[in-house]
Amino acid sequence: MAEAQNRTKAASVEEGIRFLQTFSSSRKALESFIDWLFNTSNEQQEKLGDRMDRLQFPSYRPLPVLDPLLINRRSENHVMRHIFNRLVLFDEKEGKHVPDLAHHWTPNHDYTEWIFHLRKGVLFHDGNEMTAQDVCYSFLRHKDSRESPYHWMFFSPDKTYYYKVF
Repeated sequence: MAEAQNRTKAASVEEGIRFLQTFSSSRKALESFIDWLFNTSNEQQEKLGDRMDRLQFPSYRPLPVLDPLLINRRSENHVMRHIFNRLVLFDEKEGKHVPDLAHHWTPNHDYTEWIFHLRKGVLFHDGNEMTAQDVCYSFLRHKDSRESPYHWMFFSPDKTYYYKVF
């Protein structure tokens, strides 16, 4: 544990976790390390400098997964809305949808097909730029997985689902 903490201070959080995953099979050690990260004082954070920015929030229930495909509970959905962008957002004050990843959208005549025009220059956490294929992949994951609570949205025996990238 001490070595993982030292590696975090000297290099990065990922390096500390990698060390624990390589040299410890104890889940308790990893949980203790994560607890140490969440309880690091502000003074310790300053010593870590630019290597560690973090958002800490209390949760009354565990959040076992941060994959939108597997989100089932309202509490998980609430957290996901703060982590992931959506194509459009709903502005409750104005009572209308507003842009997020899509800056413009248009439906066909019977609202069964939509074209979303995506913002350029949107980056993922790893620095890769978002593409239309990425957005389509996210939708198709729900269609293709019975684990998704949103699978039902894509089920229609008389329809073929497709996407086009312009």
